[in-house]
Amino acid sequence: YPPLRLRKFFVGIVSWGLELLLDIVGKAAAPKLKPFIDLLEATGKVPPELQPILEEIKNPSGEVSALFAQSAGSALVGGAIGKVIDGILLPLAYAVNSGTQNVILTEGQYTMLWLRKFITDEKYNQMMHWLGHDDTDIANLKEAATVRLTPEAIARLWLRDKPTYEYLWKDLADSGLTPDRIKAMKELAYAMPTPNDIITFMAKEALEEDMVDKYGLDAEDKLLASKWWDKAGVHKDARRLYWRSHWVHPAFREMTDMLHRGEITDADLYEWYRLV
Repeated sequence: YPPLRLRKFFVGIVSWGLELLLDIVGKAAAPKLKPFIDLLEATGKVPPELQPILEEIKNPSGEVSALFAQSAGSALVGGAIGKVIDGILLPLAYAVNSGTQNVILTEGQYTMLWLRKFITDEKYNQMMHWLGHDDTDIANLKEAATVRLTPEAIARLWLRDKPTYEYLWKDLADSGLTPDRIKAMKELAYAMPTPNDIITFMAKEALEEDMVDKYGLDAEDKLLASKWWDKAGVHKDARRLYWRSHWVHPAFREMTDMLHRGEITDADLYEWYRLV
């Protein structure tokens, strides 16, 4: 609780305000209200409709007119005077706060300071207790403050080392994704061939099994088991197609040399033209 002297000060302020509002019904209030009304008028922002009421309060012509002015203008004048009183009393409030320095930060501000190591774990827990949080709340606030990775970052890490980074998919569950959707995200982690890749597959006979057998395009396919395909994110259905299409066909001079040596036939040369 505030010190006794401070409480008496605030009680005095409230009492003074009530007395001022009650005195407005009589001429005795005019001298007290005049300084406030002068401040209002000095702003140059007093609406014309309000000016006659202010004049009546400053210089009441009689009890009836004073009562009329009070009843007609209490809402408008009271609001305006309240703003003036705020302007006068705010410095006092600032001075009191400067002396007591008992204003504390919000949960979010303390959490940010804790994350950036500006305050210790013990200090954070203490301030959260002051704000009314129990230990369970504090643990939950700390957990909620930790940042989750993006789906793209999770997918890239997972492809590089699945056993090590499998747990990161929980970040997506924390963001609201269901298990079925996380499974779909894992499928999306793999790259599929582009339209240009597919054209290359067709041009290099990677999709024609008879040509694959004839030219041995599956040779050395044991390399398809390399872990680097996974790390690069190449879908298992596309790996063999990339492998088949990496082979380079013989050049024209090489083909004619083999034809002259009898190693290939005219039909082979014709087929080569179709390939290239």
